[in-house]
Amino acid sequence: MGDLRSVEARKADVLGVLEGQRDLWLATGDRSGRPHLIAVSAWWDGNDLVVATTAKSRTAANLAAGGDAHGSLPEHRGQCWLRSVDRYHRVGHAETSL
Repeated sequence: MGDLRSVEARKADVLGVLEGQRDLWLATGDRSGRPHLIAVSAWWDGNDLVVATTAKSRTAANLAAGGDAHGSLPEHRGQCWLRSVDRYHRVGHAETSL
């Protein structure tokens, strides 16, 4: 077994992946604990990981009910898991002319 990477090295690796990664798996759960998993596109702004979904989706309902979200980067060799949601924002409809 090889040498273990330091926490700093693992963090740098994950941040590097987030800067280039556009897709991830996002898992949420409802109040009874039943899981829901979807593939999503995300945007990393250097501080927050932003994911959008429709307001009527099961994912949005789970998050609105106070559930946690956990993400996994499918291409990352270190099996990177991203945990928890600090903020959930419901926003209006996007401009259709965009």
